[in-house]
Amino acid sequence: MKKVISLVVAGVVLLAQSGIAATTATYKLTATIPASTAVAINAFSITTGNNPVKTAVAGTTLDLGPLVYNVANGIYLPDHFYVIESGLTSGAGTQSVTVAYTEGLNPNSGTTKGALGTKANVAFNMVTGPTTEVAVPGHAKKLLKNIISTPESLTAAELGSNLLKIYIGINTGDASMPAGGEVISNLDKAGAYDGTLVVTATVV
Repeated sequence: MKKVISLVVAGVVLLAQSGIAATTATYKLTATIPASTAVAINAFSITTGNNPVKTAVAGTTLDLGPLVYNVANGIYLPDHFYVIESGLTSGAGTQSVTVAYTEGLNPNSGTTKGALGTKANVAFNMVTGPTTEVAVPGHAKKLLKNIISTPESLTAAELGSNLLKIYIGINTGDASMPAGGEVISNLDKAGAYDGTLVVTATVV
């Protein structure tokens, strides 16, 4: 008889424990990605050669000289070129960029030789990964004079949020020189040549 009573009591205890209410806590998780509100445009000089050195440009003058005469090829070559970088300062978003050029001083005026826009070129690349840089599709390397009447327009659809790199340099006469380009030689008039490049970037 004692054994039966013990079993019944144990059963009552188990029923009481199974009736304890569960406690539930529900949490809402949130995260806000800030929208970019500005674009930074910065210029750098890069030395030519096997160990290029990149240096930030102070101010807004991009001096393509000094030009050194190359006796073997009979042309003047630079010891550096420039890259102008345009990118979102912070947050998510896209950018569109327009690049335009205007000729300035031209000692070759009145001759068959061209101005600085014929002697220098511009190329458009974008950074798509930590170590990946590609030419922007549909935007081939060209002479500066080619973006005088028709500025280069790079859309948000083409660039996305990628950093744009605009390379500018003197023609060296290699195979990549755009059609119609000229090198600098002793057939050109001595003197100072210049022009103005305007880069306009907009957060889209």
